[in-house]
Amino acid sequence: MEQCKRIFQAFGRRKNVDPKNLLVSRFRRNLNIFDLIGIGMGGSLGIGVYIVISYVIKHQAGPSAVLSVIIAGVAAVLSAGPSAVLSVIIAGVAAVLSGFCYSEFTTRLPQAGSSYVFVYASLGELSAFVIGWSMILENIVLAAVTAKAWGQYFDGLLNGTIHSYTRDHLQWTGDEFLTDCPDILPCCILFITSLLFVCNAKASTLLSFILTTMNGLVIICIICVGIFHVRHENWTDPPGFFPFGLTGIIAGAGTLFCIFTGIDSICSSSEETREPIKTVPRAIITSNILTFVLILCVTLAVTLSYPWYNLQDSIAIPTAYQDKGVNGSFYVFAIGGLLGLTAALISSIHGIPRLLFSMKMDRLLYPCCLLNPDTGGVFKLTVFPLLIACLLSMFVTLNMLIQMLALGSLISYTCVAVCVLHVRYQPIHVGLFQEYEDLNEDKYFQSTELVYPSFFTRNSKNNNGLSKTFIAKNEIEFFNRLSKDPKNQLIMPDKPRDSTYHKMDSVINDTPSGSQSSLFQIPPGVAIEPSNATSMTSSIALIVFIIATTVFSFIVTFASNSLFTGSWWATACFLISVITLIVTTIVIVKQPQNQTSLLFKTPYVPFVPLLVIFINMLMMSSLSYKAWLRFSVWLFLGLIVYFIYGIRHSTEIEIDDQEVVLYEITDQERTPIK
Repeated sequence: MEQCKRIFQAFGRRKNVDPKNLLVSRFRRNLNIFDLIGIGMGGSLGIGVYIVISYVIKHQAGPSAVLSVIIAGVAAVLSAGPSAVLSVIIAGVAAVLSGFCYSEFTTRLPQAGSSYVFVYASLGELSAFVIGWSMILENIVLAAVTAKAWGQYFDGLLNGTIHSYTRDHLQWTGDEFLTDCPDILPCCILFITSLLFVCNAKASTLLSFILTTMNGLVIICIICVGIFHVRHENWTDPPGFFPFGLTGIIAGAGTLFCIFTGIDSICSSSEETREPIKTVPRAIITSNILTFVLILCVTLAVTLSYPWYNLQDSIAIPTAYQDKGVNGSFYVFAIGGLLGLTAALISSIHGIPRLLFSMKMDRLLYPCCLLNPDTGGVFKLTVFPLLIACLLSMFVTLNMLIQMLALGSLISYTCVAVCVLHVRYQPIHVGLFQEYEDLNEDKYFQSTELVYPSFFTRNSKNNNGLSKTFIAKNEIEFFNRLSKDPKNQLIMPDKPRDSTYHKMDSVINDTPSGSQSSLFQIPPGVAIEPSNATSMTSSIALIVFIIATTVFSFIVTFASNSLFTGSWWATACFLISVITLIVTTIVIVKQPQNQTSLLFKTPYVPFVPLLVIFINMLMMSSLSYKAWLRFSVWLFLGLIVYFIYGIRHSTEIEIDDQEVVLYEITDQERTPIK
């Protein structure tokens, strides 16, 4: 019984974070904001423009894929026809909002490992292992998809010579899952690209930025050429703008979401970045917005200029413009595809060793990866992940690999949003925080809308006593005058008088702090700092919100026809889930938040994280059951690794054992001697 209790306690043990060591890097800090943007946009644009967009347009959303991109960009296109435009919008919205959550945690915990580290410090060890293991699969599949597409583009420039030769000599019976012959080119490009990381992380990121810039020029050409060949009939002719309906739009958004995995690659480079507190949030937001805009414009240009149902499964965009009679477009756009896919391959491989390194340092995985602290390059090659990527790219079809994408990213990004809500409503602070130089600073009062129930001022006539005075928000000028007098210093609750405060410009300076925003002000007399009781209330409300979101997502995805026909059970489940979502949101809003000043704040908490959770879970429910089945198999293998090795060798178990020993010694010392 005691053993089972310790196992369950191990599931929830959190990573001990020492704020004094968070800015102490184990690597050389030699990356700047351009390097990070190259990593983020390189991975997103390459796989998005030249692989995923055409797949979503043809198989999932059609022209309405534009909406899918918007959904995935704010919170990702395959089964919607022209409505792929809508899929782009959905995916873009989800990714942009998720970027704010990632930015906050990156400033809290600027370490390699990204979402794995965030979840470990907030939710616990088992959740962190699941997130880390799923992101390993996501990066492996992403590398395999990119390498396979790179081989197709390169072979296309040679008129299919390599594939024809291989098929003639090594052909077998292929199916939906397996190719009809092995692809040699993806293995070659994976091996060559991985050698780049042996040398230096700075060299690989610089190359990624150069390739991304050149690819960006080609993408602008794709957009401009498409504008001159717009035909509205491509949206209006049968089967119309919504050939796959609402389900296709959401499914397209879910697939498109994988193109925004550059966020994770940027966060994984925090320990190698100069001034990560400032640079990483700016790189995340910049790369997200630029990627969203470019992907949306490409989707509009392609779906308006070419019949979406005639797109090819491979080398889609160059072939489409060649069919339109644009001379030389095939070779120009195919070369641009090689540039973009090379940058995407660098980005996908970049995150694998850093994630493995972080999990290895926590002893949740066997030491399978070593990094060179001086250069950031791979010292011992991550053989196992790249071997899996080579096998997948060699034997599995491209469409099947694309279906395996996105799920790991959606789960990871959803957990980060949950972490933001969790740490904001608990009394204990996690990671780094910001303090101000002086309490009378104009910027401090202008950028917050806090209504404090009371302040304590030192009485100049009676040095031994304190007079309590309530001061309203409109009396801030009086505060400033009062605080300038040394004898009348303001003493704020839970704020030490002698603290040293430091200013730092952030990407977003004015961010309301959720419950204390002007929309929902806490009345006087109500606590503005969370307690264990309020933290428990917000946690329960969040769990209920997630359950209600799950029910809502399944009703919209799998029972939409019953809902539209007025089926009583579908309507009842839909209304109950909607009411539950509204009620739980109100309950969370009314709970006090942790008032520790952060270096970067996710704006409008809890609304932004809750919206991220809602959109991401809606997209996850739209993914095929085959994707969930394959992910479950990978997760099962990961849990075996965790229970055999990780749970017994975790660095946190040593800390727990030390605490137990100290507790026993203390009890023995307190035992009276007879």
